[in-house]
Amino acid sequence: MTNNKKPRVAWLLTHRIQYFVNLLDELQQRDNVEVLAVYAHETQSFRDRGFGLNINWDNREKTGFAEKLLPDSAQRTYGPFLNSRSRELGKVLDGFQPDFIYLNGYTHAISIQGWRWADRHNVPFAIRCDGDTLTEKVAWKSAIRRKLVSVMTGDAYRVTHQGRENKKFWQENGARSEQLIWTPCVSDSEVFRVKAFENEAEKQKFRQAHEAGENEVVFVVSGKLIPRKRPADAIKAIASYRDLPLRLWILGSGELEAELKALATQLQVADRIYWWGFRNQSEIPKILQAADVLLHPSQADPWPYSILDGAISGLALLLSDKTGSYPDWMADPPAGKAFACGDIDDLSRCLQEMVRDRDQLQAYQNAAQTRSHEYTESNFCQIFEDMVFSVVSF
Repeated sequence: MTNNKKPRVAWLLTHRIQYFVNLLDELQQRDNVEVLAVYAHETQSFRDRGFGLNINWDNREKTGFAEKLLPDSAQRTYGPFLNSRSRELGKVLDGFQPDFIYLNGYTHAISIQGWRWADRHNVPFAIRCDGDTLTEKVAWKSAIRRKLVSVMTGDAYRVTHQGRENKKFWQENGARSEQLIWTPCVSDSEVFRVKAFENEAEKQKFRQAHEAGENEVVFVVSGKLIPRKRPADAIKAIASYRDLPLRLWILGSGELEAELKALATQLQVADRIYWWGFRNQSEIPKILQAADVLLHPSQADPWPYSILDGAISGLALLLSDKTGSYPDWMADPPAGKAFACGDIDDLSRCLQEMVRDRDQLQAYQNAAQTRSHEYTESNFCQIFEDMVFSVVSF
């Protein structure tokens, strides 16, 4: 590079996503590339159908990177494919004149438009998405999707993947080995890598205030209370061993909340569960750092950030084998245990083993926290910048 000129990089997104804000901000702070985030939909408070609430994420409210909301698509709601289509996108990209484009997914029109703009202007682009090969899919739909996506994939300079299952997904959708590059998912370090308690006594006081005894193992289920997350499995599992010193914390909200509370009463375990409701990012670290195990029973979840949040917080991981990231966390040394999704007996056995073998539990916790150090902003930014610089030169 000469004349201190920096590559211009446009990120195309449906909306301002909480787990990308930190990456964009860090890229801007490093000052090696010029970043513009382009959004199809409103970036402030929005209705999250999973949580059933109006959400306004509270991480990095003040950032340094440039952002552009497309005015026409912003008038439409997030969701349907065509709702992110914008007549203004081409004008924004023409004005910014990016040297590189990063596309978040392919299931919204803004990504297809970005791909076509890059193709017409001979601008290299990379693409990412959260897909995995574990989620059950309709065969004929998958076949059609693969044919369509493989055309887009074939045009990409790089295809970024976030783990073993995501890499398999992209290979099934036309990615060549020379295109594939790993980039870490990253929870905001300014939020999750901050010590929440000054000492053990303070932590125990917090646990006791939220109905967890000093000798109890606290399992926390974190996320939306919706059918595909299968939170009821956690309640059924703790009912299998009534003599075990354990506590279940449920962190999140959603359509199943009333049904889950009724199930807890029916199974006579309501006194072993603490309901946190929805909590924004700034509140979550203290809850996680006071727990012991992150339990994720979902039947369809590509690479959940809630699991990474738990690992950073030093929690052992107990993951459904339909969770897309579970192979990454179960690599030697394992950061926890995996169980057969929907198999309550298998889940119950894993719960029992973690409660009764505290030395092994500690080993899982140590492995989880150690592996979480791979998933940082600095690691992502270095990989991302190397990718850009490998194709853009002045």
